Amino acid sequence: MVEFQNMASDTPSQSTRKFTYHVFLSFRGEDTHKNFVDHLYDRLNLKGLHTFKDDERLEKGHQIAPALLQSIQESRFAVVVFSKNYASSPWCLDELTKIMECKDNLNQVVVPIFYDIDPSHVRKQTASFEGAFDEHEENFKDDEGKAKVERWRKALTKAGSIVGHDLHGHEYNGFETECIKAVIADISKQLPPPPIVQKGLVGLELRLEEIRMKLKVWDEDVKLVLGGYGRYWENNHCKSCF
Repeated sequence: MVEFQNMASDTPSQSTRKFTYHVFLSFRGEDTHKNFVDHLYDRLNLKGLHTFKDDERLEKGHQIAPALLQSIQESRFAVVVFSKNYASSPWCLDELTKIMECKDNLNQVVVPIFYDIDPSHVRKQTASFEGAFDEHEENFKDDEGKAKVERWRKALTKAGSIVGHDLHGHEYNGFETECIKAVIADISKQLPPPPIVQKGLVGLELRLEEIRMKLKVWDEDVKLVLGGYGRYWENNHCKSCF
């Protein structure tokens, strides 16, 4: 983990950020885990985007909620795959609430994907989301529970209002590959440019990228300065230089 200063912003919440991941994936496993999300995760990693997918990163026995909340906060992007059963999962709704907090307070970029549900159903909690919330309101009747359900509703309303990727809209017409390509392009264009390497330095660009990956430094305001060490002869004496 690398802590670094973000010089592009003066707000206290962004003065120091820790990024462990490019992307955090939020999804309902039973709906999309073995199809769309699996393909999306594979393509993100092929693109070199370090992605958190909780079923692979968390070991059994961990306190899942704190680990997930930390991973969300340490991700530059959050990709939320809304499906018909997303709102029936308190786990997913807690994830989304944290994601929207990070969007507001840390400028995290949220990329919604509407897999098999209309964006308006997410925004207004209608269709399958309406039934899910009827059940939540039945299960969370005390004051604390009611407040939680209200936070979930607000998070869905805000997330459903973000311009995202509607798989069954006119742009993709249900073609998952086209949607995934567009999501990756959407993320890639918002990433900092690769480091500029002087021409003629063979292999250095690859080495710089390896260093960034190992140090987990993704921010455009963090500069890597490399020094070279060598020796030369002058007046029959061996001298060192940097």
